Amino acid sequence: MKIENWPNFIIVGSGKSGSTSLYNYLSQHPEIFTSRVKEPGYFEWYGVKPSFKGPKDDIHINKYAVYKKKEYLNLFNRSHQYKAVGEASVRYFISEKAAKNIKSNIPNCKIIILIRNPIERAFSSYQMSVRDRKEHLSFLEAVNEKEKREKENWARACFLRAGFYSENIKRYQTLFGEDSVLLLFTEDLNKKPQQEVKKAFKFLGVDTSFIANTAIIHNKSGIPKNKALHSFMTRLDDFIGWTRPLRNYVRLHTPDLDKKLSNLYRHLRGIYQTKYLRSQSMTLEERNFLKKIYANEIAELSKMLKRDLSHWMN
Repeated sequence: MKIENWPNFIIVGSGKSGSTSLYNYLSQHPEIFTSRVKEPGYFEWYGVKPSFKGPKDDIHINKYAVYKKKEYLNLFNRSHQYKAVGEASVRYFISEKAAKNIKSNIPNCKIIILIRNPIERAFSSYQMSVRDRKEHLSFLEAVNEKEKREKENWARACFLRAGFYSENIKRYQTLFGEDSVLLLFTEDLNKKPQQEVKKAFKFLGVDTSFIANTAIIHNKSGIPKNKALHSFMTRLDDFIGWTRPLRNYVRLHTPDLDKKLSNLYRHLRGIYQTKYLRSQSMTLEERNFLKKIYANEIAELSKMLKRDLSHWMN
């Protein structure tokens, strides 16, 4: 009987909180195997192909969603010699369905959660949609379109929901146990990346003496400094989305070559996003709006985690 290669750890979110950076840092470790596809989303789709209808949802999600069990397990082919085997899908964080599906298939799975000031996270999520040419409205205009976009079945219909952390953290802690859930803060990862990555290495049971290259912040949101270069990079991302079947073949038959090519692309993309995107500042109106939205959540989370988070309201 063939042994199924399930992952033994998953980064579940939250979105725009450093999951892509951490995923890339962990991928460098010789004892860690990560799926070459970030955001496979299998435990959310779970046998049903998604059919989102928002801008670019078809090419970025629908056409190449990993919703079949065989395809998902193929992501972890030849991973048996690694101590830690994982993936990252931030949609899992807010999904009760995904959490339960992970538990039923991988009962001893280790869960990694990153959280960020929800005010900053929400605006960063909006900026990513602008960066990816999926959003053309102002932030507050886009927020007011939430119900309409949900009815139209946009994948990213709401920029606010993923910032309500406490209930989602509790869900994973209840299902898997607090010792099996590692909670990291984006601000700590940004200020002292080596220390936070070592926490993850220790949590996963791999050699903590390994030094990962943490110089690049991956999947940065922002406004392009050079529109022509940004247009080229956006089209390149779209092209890579279309070539996923070919990449799946390479991944299956020449995994070492696939890892080298994947790491090279991630590195170059990270350099571009670090050097050629600039963050857009929130207006006072936008910040005050988000403060009202998240004030109670921040207070609840601070009490729950026994950590002073009052600076998030500054």
